[in-house]
Amino acid sequence: MPRPMSVIPAQAGIQGLSAGLGPRSPIKSFGDRFRGDGGRVLWRRATLALLASAALAAAGCGFQLRGQAQLPFETLYIPGSSPLAVELKRNVAVASRTRLVDSVGDAQAVLGFTTLPTSEILVTRDMAYSDAQVLAKEAEEALLYRDMQSDMVQQILRRLVAAKPVPTQTE
Repeated sequence: MPRPMSVIPAQAGIQGLSAGLGPRSPIKSFGDRFRGDGGRVLWRRATLALLASAALAAAGCGFQLRGQAQLPFETLYIPGSSPLAVELKRNVAVASRTRLVDSVGDAQAVLGFTTLPTSEILVTRDMAYSDAQVLAKEAEEALLYRDMQSDMVQQILRRLVAAKPVPTQTE
């Protein structure tokens, strides 16, 4: 003899309880909330909230993009054609409004590489050496050298930004 099915009226938002949890049941598990159209909206909101909180955290800590360096002079002469001087010229031309000139007479400032430095920039890297990997170590050495040169150029640029122009004798 079949058992009679009890019928519960749909009250207070409970629907389909007597039929069990079918595909049209409003009762969903946590994972089901992230599926379907409603799930996309929820993921978008969660992503937006995460991005907004990251932006607020970055703004709150004082982070800002580098932008252009404000060198305290309008024209600069950098002597030499060494790889360091070439990279320094390229960085000054790209990262600042200072114009590079070809002669000392046209320059408001001259960057001099002297043998009796008043300040020194020292950049070091550690490198392990193995006789079995000679070619790889040569490539690693060249890469480290270029990296050290880039670090040195960035340090020189930071010092140029902090430099104070020396008053000329006519002032």
